[in-house]
Amino acid sequence: MRPSRKSVFLVFLCGVWSLAAFAREYSGTRGIAHSGALRGAASLNEGIYHNPATFAFSQKYAIEMASGVSPSSDREPYTGWLFGGSVVDAHSPLIAGGLGYYTETRKVRHGEQNKNVFHVALSKILSDYFSAGVTGKYSGVSQPSGERHTFEIDVGTYVVLSPKVQAGIVGHNLLAQDEAPERTFAMGARIQIADFFHVNTDILKRIDGPGFRNVSLLTSFEVIKENGLNFQGGLALSDRSDKNLYSLGTGWSEHKLAVSYAFQNSMNGRFGQIHALSLRVFF
Repeated sequence: MRPSRKSVFLVFLCGVWSLAAFAREYSGTRGIAHSGALRGAASLNEGIYHNPATFAFSQKYAIEMASGVSPSSDREPYTGWLFGGSVVDAHSPLIAGGLGYYTETRKVRHGEQNKNVFHVALSKILSDYFSAGVTGKYSGVSQPSGERHTFEIDVGTYVVLSPKVQAGIVGHNLLAQDEAPERTFAMGARIQIADFFHVNTDILKRIDGPGFRNVSLLTSFEVIKENGLNFQGGLALSDRSDKNLYSLGTGWSEHKLAVSYAFQNSMNGRFGQIHALSLRVFF
């Protein structure tokens, strides 16, 4: 039994980045609204970034375009900008595919930093209850101190435990050898409380971190309707203060079109705010 289409079509691509946000990987507008708690949630374009196994079950085409801004703060006096887009084809009976691209730009004290990232994701339904996926990521960063190029891989699985409960497991940045990006193991679940109300919970652990350190707990809710106004909210708690976040999101969906806005902020206020606005067309 496949998950309801109501849980897979919402909008979301965009991002905005302060100093801390530039250090994090792109997550899409829906990812921002949920504080990243989407590893076990049925997805469309945001699955490229969180769990590539999830979007195969959507059985849709989806196109997203977005732009966003992170206002300057006392810690980071320069405004950051992001522009991006992605395409997902989940109608193919053989294998579903997704392409994503985004570019981030911000000034730094001695010039400008530019980051360009490409994602290629494949997702395959292996049974009525199970799918697997993989994402390849190429990142190029140019800044006054030099250039950095990386290639990474995410591998994920997704299982429909019941019509109202789904779960996912993902390994992020499995080729990473240093601090940025971090290799992490994540598992998450999505529970449908009512026809229109869903709750998500994820646990993330840095793979090469010691013991029970470098662990994050992510939780979020989503009020979603096939047509009309939708709401999201999220919370991320970690033993690292820069990863403690809260977020809110809202949007409007109608037929084959959705528009969304998301806001995220760090709890200690040191790393600035993130605002995101996106447009999605799906069919």
